[in-house]
Amino acid sequence: MLAEGFTTAEAYFNAAPTTAQFIEFGKRCADIGAVSTFDGVAFIDEDGDTLMDTITVVGVQDLDFVGEFVKFTRGCDDIEVSSQLLFAWWD
Repeated sequence: MLAEGFTTAEAYFNAAPTTAQFIEFGKRCADIGAVSTFDGVAFIDEDGDTLMDTITVVGVQDLDFVGEFVKFTRGCDDIEVSSQLLFAWWD
């Protein structure tokens, strides 16, 4: 999305992390063998940037990483933490 110009690294929706922060956290997930997806509705702001508002992570084996997820998603409107997945959404 960045390379094609659909968003910028600084773009964000309400209290959600910036695009760059989502990407960095996604890389952290990959480092520990988990899979992150940025799903939900994509919003386009007045600057034409696509904005993300949801993250889902599966495959987490390390409980310490759950703490990282909770810290990353601070301020979200909905959060789910289970043995199957980590989920957060910002409205």
